[in-house]
Amino acid sequence: MSCPVNTFNKSKEDFIWFVKKAVTDKKSYSHSELYHSLLKLFVDADTNKDGLVSKASFSKLIDAAAAMPRAYGYAPIDSELYKTEAEKDAARQKMFDSMDLKSTGVITFDEWLKFCHEHIAAKTATMDPHPIIDAGSVDQYKNFIKAAVETPTSPEAVELYWYMLEMFTEHDTDKDGIIKMSEFPAMMNE
Repeated sequence: MSCPVNTFNKSKEDFIWFVKKAVTDKKSYSHSELYHSLLKLFVDADTNKDGLVSKASFSKLIDAAAAMPRAYGYAPIDSELYKTEAEKDAARQKMFDSMDLKSTGVITFDEWLKFCHEHIAAKTATMDPHPIIDAGSVDQYKNFIKAAVETPTSPEAVELYWYMLEMFTEHDTDKDGIIKMSEFPAMMNE
């Protein structure tokens, strides 16, 4: 079964910036968005709605969670990872056991969330920073902004839009869709 993938309309670099921010800044909108995405995946895999995911549902949970990184080329497909179904099952069992610390045969959401945060943090720690947001020069930034403003359909314009939307949603503290004067200076400092 193929999992539908929402790639946020973000570039590969924006995706990495998003997940890095999500696992390093628990107060960020990125963290909240990742939390809710992981919760939704967990709930979908909780087939009998008891707040637990069994081994039987676990592989589908992993496949669903891997869909977005795979869409950006950051996670290999199963056929590249495993030579046989038995090898895949053994690897998934090992992964499941690493989360099921109490050996109950099921995992809870907090176990799932902890595993995902640690896994994402480890994977993104070795990845290059965003070329403009985290590591760009003044000239690169100016060229990026110029391209974004001059051509509204350019990749730079789309990337700038999503970055600005992230800043807006992060600083809209009461989530009413309005940045108040008291929220504006902190947003502009970013």
